[in-house]
Amino acid sequence: MKGEETREKILETALELFRERGYGETSMREIAAKAGVATGLAYYYFASKEAIVLAFYARASRELGPLLEAAQKGKKLDGRVQAMIEAKIGYFAPNRNFLGALMGHAANSSSPLSPFGEPSRAIRETEFAHFQQALDET
Repeated sequence: MKGEETREKILETALELFRERGYGETSMREIAAKAGVATGLAYYYFASKEAIVLAFYARASRELGPLLEAAQKGKKLDGRVQAMIEAKIGYFAPNRNFLGALMGHAANSSSPLSPFGEPSRAIRETEFAHFQQALDET
């Protein structure tokens, strides 16, 4: 369990620094120092800052799942889609500044930071499944 706690501490610290300073202005060395771990240990859990962003995307997908399910309950298609979008906007609002900095990478599917790239395919497919469910059930 200690390893998972260390990984989560590094991830949380990185997200905090990305929110405060920005993605581009934050280094792995700074993340490690603020998390109270050696730089090498930070790299053990996350090979790069891009890996941290992918871990954030994966966490968001897991945490949003139940919110998106709840948003769909008892609504017609337009209400479901609106509620799902509102849930996503609410979830990502605290990270708006650092996610905005990543938007320059979004259109380039070969960028490891793109939500449309191969590394995030499984996450993206999970997200699409929620919208497909809304279509199928209405």
